[in-house]
Amino acid sequence: MFLEADAKDLDVELTSFEWSELPHPWLVVRDSAHTYDVTATVLRFFDTSLVPGDYMVVEDSIMRDLPGEIHRRYKDGLNRAVSEFREAPHPSMR
Repeated sequence: MFLEADAKDLDVELTSFEWSELPHPWLVVRDSAHTYDVTATVLRFFDTSLVPGDYMVVEDSIMRDLPGEIHRRYKDGLNRAVSEFREAPHPSMR
């Protein structure tokens, strides 16, 4: 099954979906806005639904290494969001 939703509106677009009916493993790919807030929102949204063996891919984290001002405008948001998420405690991992 393939689901697509706007990362800025996951609570609206995916909240009514019956997550418990989907078999695992899941592959969640975040390939959307390159901002801290959108990336953090996606990570938090799926945090309680993912189980060991599932995967979450955050695309485009290489932006921190690309030259030019266009890439600096994102203020390394992708990597900051992932780093903070990894450092935080997660109820599903206890």
